[in-house]
Amino acid sequence: MSQVTFEQIESKVRDLADQQPDYVYDRGSHRDCQYNADGTQPGCIFGQALAAFDLEVPEDMEGTPIADLIGWLGINTSVLQRIWMRRVQSSQDTGHPWRETIEKVDAKLAGLLGQ
Repeated sequence: MSQVTFEQIESKVRDLADQQPDYVYDRGSHRDCQYNADGTQPGCIFGQALAAFDLEVPEDMEGTPIADLIGWLGINTSVLQRIWMRRVQSSQDTGHPWRETIEKVDAKLAGLLGQ
């Protein structure tokens, strides 16, 4: 498979939010949200997006901020893309439904950019 791009990951995250708009990620007994499914919990929105491209997150990388993880995986991103990822992850991790998360982050960034 060719190198996965940020745009592909972003598109998959948006697809997941469209497919499960009211889904609220619950980290269960884990201290941090998990990228990888663990048998009782599906992975978080970014974990599910990465899994769709067969990108495995090593166990010792669980809890790593998404922008750092994406860089570790060798996926190039801009500053704005890293901000988007961090805000989506933060919103999801604090109990917001997936569609609301995407809409809120998009609106916030559009406001910052004057769009």
